[in-house]
Amino acid sequence: MPDDFESFEKVELSLLRATHQKRYQMMIDFVKEQIGEGTQFSNPIGKLVCSEHGAYCELIDLPEEFAGAAGDGVDVVFVPRDYALELLNRAVEYAAKPLHSEDTRRIDIAAFYTRRGQIDRRGCYIYSFERDEHSTKPRTKTIGSHRPDETPLYFKVRLDTSDTRATQILGVGRRLAFCLITSGDRSPLVLVGQRGAQLTDLKSTESGFPVQ
Repeated sequence: MPDDFESFEKVELSLLRATHQKRYQMMIDFVKEQIGEGTQFSNPIGKLVCSEHGAYCELIDLPEEFAGAAGDGVDVVFVPRDYALELLNRAVEYAAKPLHSEDTRRIDIAAFYTRRGQIDRRGCYIYSFERDEHSTKPRTKTIGSHRPDETPLYFKVRLDTSDTRATQILGVGRRLAFCLITSGDRSPLVLVGQRGAQLTDLKSTESGFPVQ
């Protein structure tokens, strides 16, 4: 399936962009300013920028689909495709197991296999798990299908758990990771450590980092 967008899809993207700009654009701009120009990596779906001050990644057609962090605790490593795919698969396998512990507060996984995956669920895999401290039943959502044998163009994994099994995925139980697969032998993988009691995202009313 070609990655060119139909007219109605372009309208949908524009509406999504307008909604997110109202909510998050000021924070996104601030993170970009803190990180600076840096070194840029790109592929057909997005770009990743990293510097000594932090790193961020945004999608070309939907730049408000944003992951980034400024300040300390941001590591950028360059990994081969099979390593990146293995990391993503471990995260998906972990999320598929019964979430037995109340210590698991949040799991977010997003993988985009095609540029159209931003609006077409056939080209993406989205999974979210969130446990509200005021509710006994966690909220879960799944969109699209995971492709265990195909490395996506971009993926993001966020964990917020005290479950020791999660350390096999990102090294610690509270971490944000995002990776943009480039044409070279190795691609940039960004690992963002815990800050405070939990990871902060764009929906937070606080101004801490990281954001995703």
